[in-house]
Amino acid sequence: MKTINYSDGEGLEIIQSSLRRGGILLNLNNVFAVVSTASDFGIEALSKIKKRKEGKSYGSMVSDPFRFIQESQLDSIAKERLSVLANTGALEGSFIRLPWVNNNQKDIVMNGTHQGLVLSEPVKTFCEQVEFRLEDEFKDIFMPRLLCSSANISGDQRGSITDRETAIRFGIDREIELFVDFNFDKKEITKGSFPIFSFSESTYIVEREGPNKEKIERKLKDFGFLNSV
Repeated sequence: MKTINYSDGEGLEIIQSSLRRGGILLNLNNVFAVVSTASDFGIEALSKIKKRKEGKSYGSMVSDPFRFIQESQLDSIAKERLSVLANTGALEGSFIRLPWVNNNQKDIVMNGTHQGLVLSEPVKTFCEQVEFRLEDEFKDIFMPRLLCSSANISGDQRGSITDRETAIRFGIDREIELFVDFNFDKKEITKGSFPIFSFSESTYIVEREGPNKEKIERKLKDFGFLNSV
């Protein structure tokens, strides 16, 4: 498995080439993830890497939360509130699960919803630059974003991988050809999978706990979203 550091100016062409052949491994600072193109080929690649169990679906990497929210089937008032909140950066480092049209894409839409990981820098810029080429380079994609999932075997009781050496061993074992690293800020972070918030109109539910969940939830309430639990 080849390792590159995107923050050091390495590898957009290498990344594009690797995505044509399968999924790649990413360091997201809090946790490690596998990503692929939003295509039948990309889904198959992720499922092979993860030995995916039935009843699972894939989220996407969101560099532009406004566009992501507007593509959803959330009602117009909630769209406006959530878009304004997203513009402040308050949703970065969380999955937002929104009502979504299925379009027979059962691998990314489950129970009428799709979830996206709202990205922060430097991964945000990475995804923006990859996305810029997606529709030209990959004619079979059905979503202008990368799909993502935790870097582990589906249903692994140990949970998501947060240790670099373990992530690299996973990538080698699963025959992933590329690991993309970044220069993150040196500030202390809480390791773990990102929290998940699902939305319906102006209410939300915390579907999974995770780093900065309380901080994000306070912002949601400030913008008029109510916890429906």
